[in-house]
Amino acid sequence: MQLIYVRQDFIMTRTSKYVKCVDEKFYKDLSSMKCVEKCLNSTIPMTIKNKYFKASIFKYCRDPVYYIDSKMDSLIELGTRDYPFKSFDDPFRELVNNADLSSRLNVAVYLKKNSTLTIFYKEHPVFLINLNDDFNAQTLNHDQNYPIIICHEMPYFRPKFSFNPTLNEDGSMRDYHLTPLIEKNQLDTSILAEMKIFRNKIQKQPIPNVYYITKMECQVYQQQDD
Repeated sequence: MQLIYVRQDFIMTRTSKYVKCVDEKFYKDLSSMKCVEKCLNSTIPMTIKNKYFKASIFKYCRDPVYYIDSKMDSLIELGTRDYPFKSFDDPFRELVNNADLSSRLNVAVYLKKNSTLTIFYKEHPVFLINLNDDFNAQTLNHDQNYPIIICHEMPYFRPKFSFNPTLNEDGSMRDYHLTPLIEKNQLDTSILAEMKIFRNKIQKQPIPNVYYITKMECQVYQQQDD
């Protein structure tokens, strides 16, 4: 257990140096990887707590265009083209926990073709709150297979530790913080059950060019793994 902690500490110390700004008052623009005094109007300013940054704060500017590649082998996950997220739920947890959702946001999500992503719908469903979402399959070769999204009942799992603003310093997931939205009157408790939740059949309108495995097929998939 101690070896695991030392490795995580080494990764966080090493990767945070790359993404942090010398002046903690500045934001890191994730698209250009430059430090800026103010985020562009086209980006979303975000602030998270992280002990590996000055004043334990990481401030960054998020372009509302996400890239997800489950096969990406990198110690840094930023949801950008160069440093994509590896898990499907990361963009949505980040937006719920950090973005201003008082008005609808236009968000694009690109999924890497020939990749497999998992939604742990039972333990951690994916919430889309006040978003105009546009999903796309990302590839340079139109002959490649579409990405596959598997609906799983198994416990939430992430394959490898890395720096990711949607995770805690120890690599655990930052879950959805819905209470602040309710306190700001941006979310009413009465409509929680009516929110678009990726569960069972995922969505009423499937994501274009993405193959889904439904709950029933997911159970078959699990049996085949045994």
